[in-house]
Amino acid sequence: MQARWLTSTSNINKISKRQWDVAILGGGIMGMATAYFLATARGTGEGLVVVERDSTYSKCSTSLSVGSVRHQFSTRENIQMSQFFTDFYREKQKEFPERFHFNEGGYLFLASQNGSKTLKENHSVQTSVGAKITLLEGSKAIKQKYGYLNTDDLSSAAFGEEGEGWFDPYSLLCWFKQQAVSLGVTCLSNHLVSYSRLCSFRVDT
Repeated sequence: MQARWLTSTSNINKISKRQWDVAILGGGIMGMATAYFLATARGTGEGLVVVERDSTYSKCSTSLSVGSVRHQFSTRENIQMSQFFTDFYREKQKEFPERFHFNEGGYLFLASQNGSKTLKENHSVQTSVGAKITLLEGSKAIKQKYGYLNTDDLSSAAFGEEGEGWFDPYSLLCWFKQQAVSLGVTCLSNHLVSYSRLCSFRVDT
């Protein structure tokens, strides 16, 4: 793939050429995590480049996110990816307790009679892959557990007992970037304007 990047005005006339094996477009937490895990699997970040238009991350979705993680999804793949993240974050929390903070407060999903069937089906999928989700059926059972709620129109509820909560996404992004760079990943503050398919790609900066 041959690519051209729109650089800052001061560098627009200073064009250099370099070859990479993999280009990751978007250097938010998803892009940086991809770079980190790929570099770790390869044993090096050489040949990997991450391109992000906003190096300050002031307006990226990662910085604006509340940083939530939950296991209450309807597909096994989404649940297992979330479980992988929880396990990964817990391990890093042990290594770097001053940097990794995870509030496992859990998430409560509520359903009326119309949505109760879907909530129960999702709960079945979630528990089949080991998610610790408690299901409550009937408004009385929900009221007994959560007395502060008006449960008159509720038929079922599901609560994540473990592995769900919130964290600081910007701090995790910075950690992923720091680790990726230490492994040899190149980070560019640029913007993709065009590309063409070839047997390999070239980045012009």
